[in-house]
Amino acid sequence: MNSPLDDGNSGSNLLRKVHHQRSALEVRDLRMVFRVAEIEIHALKGVDLLVRAGEFVAIMGPSGCGKSTLLHILGGLLQPTSGEVYVDGVDIARISDSERTEIRRRKIGFVFQRFNLLPTLTARDNLRLAREIRNGRQPQDIEGIVSLVGLNEKLRHKPYELSGGEQQRLGIARAIINHPAILLADEPTGNLDSTNSEMVLTLLKTLNEQYKQTTIMITHDPDAASYASRIVEMKDGRILNRVQNVIYAMGTGTVF
Repeated sequence: MNSPLDDGNSGSNLLRKVHHQRSALEVRDLRMVFRVAEIEIHALKGVDLLVRAGEFVAIMGPSGCGKSTLLHILGGLLQPTSGEVYVDGVDIARISDSERTEIRRRKIGFVFQRFNLLPTLTARDNLRLAREIRNGRQPQDIEGIVSLVGLNEKLRHKPYELSGGEQQRLGIARAIINHPAILLADEPTGNLDSTNSEMVLTLLKTLNEQYKQTTIMITHDPDAASYASRIVEMKDGRILNRVQNVIYAMGTGTVF
């Protein structure tokens, strides 16, 4: 019997397992300067980061430390002032806007703090639209993903008919529907209560552990960060030398 994550035609997993040894993302000497009138704001000051395929990395730091700017650059939404940004082997800092758009479309999934669902579409149609942007695949893909995120009974509902936690799980389903090389999550629990936060974080952890989905999550919350396998701390536009590995057990994260 096929699992809920099997493609009904090929039998392959919807989320393809990848080798940990391969680099999914690498950043070298990344710098970002914003100019406001005659003032220069140095948001990133020489960031270096390596994320292996299959890792779940939390980037943690206070507001204004540069973590959101970093995430936007990793996702191809901002072009850095200087530095190299390799996404699945391609330096997106050195390609055209149209090429960056294609990389986003094919290789990157986004999970937003405010969900960013289309309010006039049902849950099913939000997923169908995301699939069509990627040139489409079989309907079984949608059914399998929906089963994974636990929204089987909600496909005909519009976003305003869903709870915050359900909307974020739909947002995750939309982000992974196209098998991205990298999943980027920007404060995914920022608008959720503790119960829904735990459900969303557990889902992200399941995607990573069972299906080897490479995930980078931005957060200021140590409890959320504890779900990741590695925590990278940022301060004042730089990544600190202290990088923590996380052991997660019995519902709480212990950092060593």
